[in-house]
Amino acid sequence: MAKSLARIPPASIKRALTPQGTTFEGSKDVWRIGPNDKESILEPRADDHIIMELPSHVTGGYLWSVTEAQAEGYVLKPLLIDSRNQLPVAASQDLPVGSSSPMNYSLELPRDGATAPVQLVFDEVQPWSGTSRHSESGSSAFALRTRLEAVEKGLSASTRQRLVQEAKAQ
Repeated sequence: MAKSLARIPPASIKRALTPQGTTFEGSKDVWRIGPNDKESILEPRADDHIIMELPSHVTGGYLWSVTEAQAEGYVLKPLLIDSRNQLPVAASQDLPVGSSSPMNYSLELPRDGATAPVQLVFDEVQPWSGTSRHSESGSSAFALRTRLEAVEKGLSASTRQRLVQEAKAQ
Protein backbone atom coordinates (compact mmCIF):
# COMPACT_ATOMS: atom_id res chain seq x y z
CA MET A 1 0.00 0.00 0.00
CA ALA A 2 2.81 2.43 0.85
CA LYS A 3 4.38 1.87 -2.57
CA SER A 4 1.10 2.63 -4.36
CA LEU A 5 0.68 5.81 -2.30
CA ALA A 6 4.27 6.85 -3.04
CA ARG A 7 3.47 6.74 -6.78
CA ILE A 8 0.87 9.50 -6.44
CA PRO A 9 2.44 12.79 -7.57
CA PRO A 10 2.30 15.47 -4.83
CA ALA A 11 0.87 17.97 -7.33
CA SER A 12 -2.20 15.77 -7.87
CA ILE A 13 -2.78 15.58 -4.11
CA LYS A 14 -2.50 19.36 -3.89
CA ARG A 15 -4.95 19.76 -6.78
CA ALA A 16 -7.43 17.51 -4.96
CA LEU A 17 -7.21 19.78 -1.89
CA THR A 18 -7.97 22.96 -3.81
CA PRO A 19 -11.51 23.90 -4.87
CA GLN A 20 -12.35 23.23 -8.52
CA GLY A 21 -11.38 26.17 -10.71
CA THR A 22 -8.60 27.52 -8.48
CA THR A 23 -4.96 27.46 -9.47
CA PHE A 24 -1.75 27.18 -7.48
CA GLU A 25 1.94 26.75 -8.07
CA GLY A 26 3.02 23.13 -7.74
CA SER A 27 5.95 24.05 -5.48
CA LYS A 28 3.63 25.54 -2.83
CA ASP A 29 2.19 23.45 -0.03
CA VAL A 30 -1.61 23.47 0.29
CA TRP A 31 -3.29 23.81 3.69
CA ARG A 32 -7.04 23.21 3.97
CA ILE A 33 -8.28 24.69 7.25
CA GLY A 34 -11.69 25.21 8.86
CA PRO A 35 -13.37 25.98 12.20
CA ASN A 36 -12.65 22.44 13.44
CA ASP A 37 -8.98 23.41 13.42
CA LYS A 38 -9.54 26.16 15.99
CA GLU A 39 -6.75 26.61 18.50
CA SER A 40 -4.37 24.88 16.08
CA ILE A 41 -0.88 26.16 15.50
CA LEU A 42 0.05 26.71 11.85
CA GLU A 43 3.64 26.97 10.64
CA PRO A 44 3.32 27.55 6.90
CA ARG A 45 5.93 29.03 4.60
CA ALA A 46 5.12 32.51 3.33
CA ASP A 47 4.36 31.25 -0.19
CA ASP A 48 2.08 28.35 0.85
CA HIS A 49 -1.53 28.24 -0.38
CA ILE A 50 -3.98 28.27 2.56
CA ILE A 51 -7.63 27.53 1.86
CA MET A 52 -10.12 28.27 4.60
CA GLU A 53 -13.38 26.30 4.32
CA LEU A 54 -15.79 28.31 6.45
CA PRO A 55 -19.54 28.15 7.12
CA SER A 56 -21.35 30.70 5.00
CA HIS A 57 -23.95 33.21 6.11
CA VAL A 58 -23.45 35.35 3.02
CA THR A 59 -27.22 35.48 2.45
CA GLY A 60 -27.36 37.58 5.64
CA GLY A 61 -24.60 39.81 4.29
CA TYR A 62 -21.81 38.33 6.41
CA LEU A 63 -18.31 37.65 5.11
CA TRP A 64 -15.44 36.19 7.11
CA SER A 65 -12.65 38.55 8.11
CA VAL A 66 -9.35 38.60 9.98
CA THR A 67 -9.61 42.34 10.64
CA GLU A 68 -7.16 42.48 13.56
CA ALA A 69 -4.47 40.52 11.67
CA GLN A 70 -4.68 42.76 8.59
CA ALA A 71 -2.21 45.14 10.22
CA GLU A 72 0.25 42.22 10.26
CA GLY A 73 -0.26 41.66 6.52
CA TYR A 74 -2.82 38.81 6.60
CA VAL A 75 -5.74 39.07 4.17
CA LEU A 76 -8.76 36.78 3.82
CA LYS A 77 -10.37 36.80 0.36
CA PRO A 78 -13.34 34.77 -0.92
CA LEU A 79 -12.29 32.28 -3.60
CA LEU A 80 -14.41 33.23 -6.55
CA ILE A 81 -14.89 30.53 -9.15
CA ASP A 82 -15.40 31.51 -12.80
CA SER A 83 -18.75 29.95 -13.73
CA ARG A 84 -17.64 29.71 -17.37
CA ASN A 85 -15.21 26.97 -16.27
CA GLN A 86 -17.87 24.94 -14.44
CA LEU A 87 -19.82 22.02 -15.80
CA PRO A 88 -23.39 22.91 -16.83
CA VAL A 89 -26.14 21.96 -14.37
CA ALA A 90 -28.75 19.54 -15.65
CA ALA A 91 -32.21 21.10 -16.11
CA SER A 92 -33.70 18.54 -13.71
CA GLN A 93 -31.21 19.39 -10.94
CA ASP A 94 -32.25 21.96 -8.35
CA LEU A 95 -30.06 25.03 -7.98
CA PRO A 96 -29.31 25.99 -4.37
CA VAL A 97 -30.48 29.51 -3.66
CA GLY A 98 -29.66 31.08 -0.31
CA SER A 99 -27.53 28.04 0.50
CA SER A 100 -25.60 27.95 3.75
CA SER A 101 -23.03 25.47 2.43
CA PRO A 102 -19.42 26.24 3.33
CA MET A 103 -17.55 28.89 1.35
CA ASN A 104 -13.86 28.79 0.46
CA TYR A 105 -11.53 31.67 1.22
CA SER A 106 -7.85 32.18 0.48
CA LEU A 107 -5.75 33.29 3.44
CA GLU A 108 -2.95 35.42 2.07
CA LEU A 109 0.12 35.62 4.27
CA PRO A 110 2.38 38.64 4.77
CA ARG A 111 5.09 38.94 2.15
CA ASP A 112 7.64 40.53 4.49
CA GLY A 113 8.55 37.12 5.91
CA ALA A 114 7.73 38.10 9.51
CA THR A 115 8.10 35.01 11.67
CA ALA A 116 6.65 36.26 14.96
CA PRO A 117 3.62 34.27 16.18
CA VAL A 118 0.29 35.91 15.30
CA GLN A 119 -3.19 35.18 16.65
CA LEU A 120 -5.68 35.08 13.76
CA VAL A 121 -9.25 35.64 14.91
CA PHE A 122 -11.83 34.77 12.27
CA ASP A 123 -15.16 36.58 12.54
CA GLU A 124 -18.14 37.08 10.24
CA VAL A 125 -18.76 40.77 9.60
CA GLN A 126 -21.17 42.77 7.47
CA PRO A 127 -18.62 44.86 5.54
CA TRP A 128 -20.85 47.92 5.16
CA SER A 129 -21.86 48.15 8.83
CA GLY A 130 -19.00 46.47 10.68
CA THR A 131 -21.57 44.36 12.55
CA SER A 132 -20.19 41.04 13.74
CA ARG A 133 -22.50 38.04 13.52
CA HIS A 134 -20.87 36.40 16.51
CA SER A 135 -21.26 39.33 18.90
CA GLU A 136 -24.99 39.51 18.10
CA SER A 137 -25.68 35.79 18.41
CA GLY A 138 -23.58 35.34 21.53
CA SER A 139 -21.46 32.66 19.86
CA SER A 140 -17.76 33.12 19.46
CA ALA A 141 -15.58 33.37 16.41
CA PHE A 142 -12.66 31.01 16.18
CA ALA A 143 -8.94 31.64 16.32
CA LEU A 144 -5.72 30.09 15.08
CA ARG A 145 -2.14 30.86 15.95
CA THR A 146 0.30 31.05 13.10
CA ARG A 147 3.99 31.54 12.77
CA LEU A 148 5.52 31.71 9.33
CA GLU A 149 8.34 29.26 8.85
CA ALA A 150 11.48 30.88 7.49
CA VAL A 151 12.92 28.81 4.65
CA GLU A 152 16.62 29.26 4.05
CA LYS A 153 18.99 27.74 1.57
CA GLY A 154 21.36 25.32 3.22
CA LEU A 155 21.45 24.99 6.99
CA SER A 156 19.20 27.22 9.09
CA ALA A 157 20.84 29.86 11.27
CA SER A 158 20.00 27.91 14.44
CA THR A 159 21.48 24.70 13.01
CA ARG A 160 24.67 26.51 11.94
CA GLN A 161 24.98 28.01 15.41
CA ARG A 162 24.48 24.62 17.08
CA LEU A 163 27.09 22.98 14.85
CA VAL A 164 29.62 25.74 15.58
CA GLN A 165 29.01 25.33 19.32
CA GLU A 166 29.48 21.55 19.05
CA ALA A 167 32.72 22.03 17.08
CA LYS A 168 34.07 24.46 19.70
CA ALA A 169 33.21 22.03 22.48
CA GLN A 170 35.35 19.26 20.89
